[in-house]
Amino acid sequence: YEALVIAFVRDEEFGCLWKAVWVEDLDTFDLEADELKDAMKKWDNKQAKLKRNQGSRSSGSSGSTRMFNKLFSVDGIENGIILAAPSNKASQGVMWPARVRHVVETSMTAAGTVRRNASKNLIQVVFLAPFWNGEVSSASKVAEVKDQYSLGPLFELDRIDATASNIQKYPFDSLSIEQLQSSFRFLGLPKAVFPRYLDSHRLAVALKSYAKTHIPKVYSHDDENASASASLTESHILSVKAPIYPQVVLNLPYDFILNKLPHPSEHATAASLSDGNSICEATINIDYIVRAMSPPECFGKSKHVDPVVSTALDTNTAILSPTREAKLSSETIDGLVNPNEEDTTWALGSFASNFLLDLFESNSNNNDLSSDGFAHIGQLILSLIAKLKQIASESDDGTKKRHSKTFLLQCIRVKGHGEETIGLCRAPIGIQKKTIVIEWRKTCERVYKRAIYMLSHKTVGNGITAVVTDSRCHGHVTANGAFERPVRIPAAIQGARLAGAGLKPNMLLITKVEDSYMSLAEDDIIPKAHKVSYIKRLKSKIAALPVDAKGVPLTDDSEGEGGDDTMGSRGSYTAATVGVAAALKATDMVVGGQCTNVFCATRPPGHHAGREL
Repeated sequence: YEALVIAFVRDEEFGCLWKAVWVEDLDTFDLEADELKDAMKKWDNKQAKLKRNQGSRSSGSSGSTRMFNKLFSVDGIENGIILAAPSNKASQGVMWPARVRHVVETSMTAAGTVRRNASKNLIQVVFLAPFWNGEVSSASKVAEVKDQYSLGPLFELDRIDATASNIQKYPFDSLSIEQLQSSFRFLGLPKAVFPRYLDSHRLAVALKSYAKTHIPKVYSHDDENASASASLTESHILSVKAPIYPQVVLNLPYDFILNKLPHPSEHATAASLSDGNSICEATINIDYIVRAMSPPECFGKSKHVDPVVSTALDTNTAILSPTREAKLSSETIDGLVNPNEEDTTWALGSFASNFLLDLFESNSNNNDLSSDGFAHIGQLILSLIAKLKQIASESDDGTKKRHSKTFLLQCIRVKGHGEETIGLCRAPIGIQKKTIVIEWRKTCERVYKRAIYMLSHKTVGNGITAVVTDSRCHGHVTANGAFERPVRIPAAIQGARLAGAGLKPNMLLITKVEDSYMSLAEDDIIPKAHKVSYIKRLKSKIAALPVDAKGVPLTDDSEGEGGDDTMGSRGSYTAATVGVAAALKATDMVVGGQCTNVFCATRPPGHHAGREL
C-alpha cells in the first residue's frame, strides 16, 4: 500500500479530519470524508489496472519510490551550521562548512515552483567560502585576492540528500589554527586551498556563535513537534530545526570583512596564543557589527541606555534618524522630566530628530499663524510623552491595560492631526513638506513603540501572538478535489495548536469573531471595496442555492465563463464576511496594543473577488 488511514480527529469546533500516512516515509496528511472515498476509489481502479497488466508487476514495486529517513538529524542543527558533502563534483567529495536554510527560506525554489513538488529528503544548504567555484579567472583578478581558490562567490546554494553520508556535526566552537591545519591535512586538497578553508570556518564559527547566543531555539530538544512541523510544511526535519537568521546578518559584507583578516602566513604575529600555546583567532562578532550599523553607534555616538531602543535594535526596527536632547520648554509640561536632568529617557530629544527639534524651536515664538503650527505639534508630542510617562508609572497591570488602547489610539490621532497641520503650514525655505511629514511620522512611531513596550505585560502587548478563526467559515463548501477546501482551516488550527496556540500564555487562540466586527465589515468596509450591484447580485445568487449545494460557480471568470476558482455554497457570503471581520479584529488588536501580530485562519481567501461583475 502507498498510504494508510491512521486516525480520525473529531473536532466539532474547527472541523473533523481523517489522518493518513504514507507507508515508506511516515509523512502524514489530512483528508475530508469525501476525499477519502475518492482516494479509495482511485486505488481500486489502479489495482484493477495492475491486474490487467501482470507484466508490469514483476518488479514487485508498490508504486512508490519515496524511501528515506525523514527523522534523520544531526547534533547542533539548532545553530544552523553543519559539515556537508557538496553535489558539485569539483569539490572532490570533501565535507565542507555549510549553513542549513530554514523551511521559511526554501518555501519557493529558484524557478518559482511550490516546494511541495520537491523531494522531502532534499534540504537546501549554503556552502561557506567554497574553493571549487573559483579556479578559473583572469590574471588581473588573481592579483587582487589572496589566492586563486578565493576568486569565486563567497556563498554557494546547493541541495543535498539529508543522509548520514552527506551530513556531519560541525565540530568547532572557536578558531584554533592548529586544529584547522590538522583537519585540513586529511582532506587531500592542495595547500593553496587552506586560506579559503580558513575563511569558511571563520564564517561557520561566527554564524554558529551568533545563532547560539541571539536566535531563540524552538525545536532544539523536541523532535516530536519538529517532526509534526516538518509534516505540515512538507519538508525535512533539518529544515525545520535550523535557525532563521535575520536578513541583516545574511547580507553583511563578509567579503570585505574576511579580506581585512590576516592571511594564514601572518598568524604568528596577528593571532593570540592560548594557554595551550596553540594559535587561536578571535571569532567575528556578528552581533557587534550589526549594532555598530544601527543608531546611535552609526552616528559615531555611544549607546544611549534605553530598553526601547535595545528592543528596536533586536527586532530590526531601530530608530532611523539621529536624536538629541530637546531645548523646547518641556519643563512647562506637568510631569515631564527636564531634559537637563540626568534621566533623559523622557526628553523630547529621545523621540524627535535634530531636524524636527530645530523646526519646533525656530517657531516657538513665531506669531505667524502659517508657521506657528510647527510649535503647536511640538507641544502636542510633548503632551503625549507626558501622558505616557504618567501611565507607565502605574504599578498595576490592570490600570495599564485600561489606558493602553486609549493612549495608542491617541498617538494615531495626534499623528494624523500633525500631518494635517504640517500641510497648512509654510515650510522654511529649502525644506520640503514631505521631509517634515516623514520625520513627524518617525517621532510619533517612536512614542507608539515606547508605549507598546512599557504598557505590555504577561498576556497583553509586546511578544503576544494571536490566532483568530471562526466556525462560520466552514459554511463555504467547494467541490471535491478543489485546492481551496474546508480541510484547510482545521489543518491550520491543528498546526497552530502544535505550536502552542491556546496553550501558551503568549499565544492566544480566538475562535469567535464578535458581531460588532461583522456589522462593521458588512455595513462599512465591504461596500467600500465592491460596488453595490456586485454585492446584491452575489447575495441573491447565493440565497437561491439549495441548502445542500456545494461547488457552485458564484461569479464569472475573466472570459465570461463560470469560474472554477469561485465555487461556493449557501454559506459562502457569511464566510467571506467573517473573513473581513476577522481581519478587522486582528487590526484592532495589533493597533490597540493587545498583541504584536495576528494570524487569521479564515476562508475563502478572496483573491478572485472584484469590484464589480
